[in-house]
Amino acid sequence: FIPAANDDSEHSVIEMGAGRGMLGLVTASAMGAAQTQNTASSSKVKLYLVERSGTRGKAETKIRTATGDASQDDDSLRLDRVDVSRIKCDLAHVHMSTALPFLTKKSEKRRRSMVVAKHLCGAGTDLALKSLRDIARSGAVDGCVMATCCHGLCNWKDYVGRDSFLELFRGMGGLSAFSGSDFDQLRRWTSASVLEDSDHPRSAAVNVNDDDEHNIGVKSQNIYVVVKELGLSCGGRGLGRACQRLIDYGRTEYIRKHLFHRSSAEQDYIAADVSMCHYCSDDVTPQNALIIAKRG
Repeated sequence: FIPAANDDSEHSVIEMGAGRGMLGLVTASAMGAAQTQNTASSSKVKLYLVERSGTRGKAETKIRTATGDASQDDDSLRLDRVDVSRIKCDLAHVHMSTALPFLTKKSEKRRRSMVVAKHLCGAGTDLALKSLRDIARSGAVDGCVMATCCHGLCNWKDYVGRDSFLELFRGMGGLSAFSGSDFDQLRRWTSASVLEDSDHPRSAAVNVNDDDEHNIGVKSQNIYVVVKELGLSCGGRGLGRACQRLIDYGRTEYIRKHLFHRSSAEQDYIAADVSMCHYCSDDVTPQNALIIAKRG
């Protein structure tokens, strides 16, 4: 996504659920620095922050106070090469092609846009992906990078991977159906990913009651019984992390099939490179998954 040599495209960064907007700011600033070093373009990187609640606008303050000194010791970030706009709307209601109409309009210059999100709790990631569908299908989004979080706060109604789940479990498990109650059990089990197995003996059912935002105080006693009965060496924590990745798998399939899917007179095909990775050790945080997608 970083501007290469002789790339005179108009670059933009969209941060979903932006809060103070610092992730988007650093991303756009890095792109602005690369644009300055690699091209002769004088255009700035456009940063759009989508957030439902009012904030103190830390990203905007940083840009206003930037010196614009290209000779600074660290020129890997150029705040002076960023223009920022804030879109105040809930992800459940924002219509991106209306909020950013220019993205879907033809331009003399090529436009390159990327979407970033950091720890959009629970269904926030699903709502963000749904809101991108209209502009992504038009070719206005070149890629997205999203760090997922709080899988225990997901819900079947908003989850974007429902069709993929049905296909997966029918094909591998022979299940004829996968319902909201099944998903509810799955997302409850994800709470075990933030717990130590040593705190919960496998020989008995254990109630997990924790007010941590990543645990949401659900009762997940069955997971330790399942681990014991199946003899799973991964333990409750490992099974909880596997449930997290299953939920994220459905999201990657949604990106493949609905955001970066192309149709032609001859065939329908998926033109995207979509993957998941862990961007840090789970000792640092068990919420360490990153979805990376790039249009092919």
